Amino acid sequence: MKVLKLSSQGLPQSWISLEQAVIHYAAGDVRWESGGEIA
Repeated sequence: MKVLKLSSQGLPQSWISLEQAVIHYAAGDVRWESGGEIA
């Protein structure tokens, strides 16, 4: 499974592995979640 990595402006950057996505999430680097509220 791959996860689309976005820039802080929401522009697509690259596809990353689920493991890499979990590392970003655990580090607090995630700004948006699928289905999450933006404001």
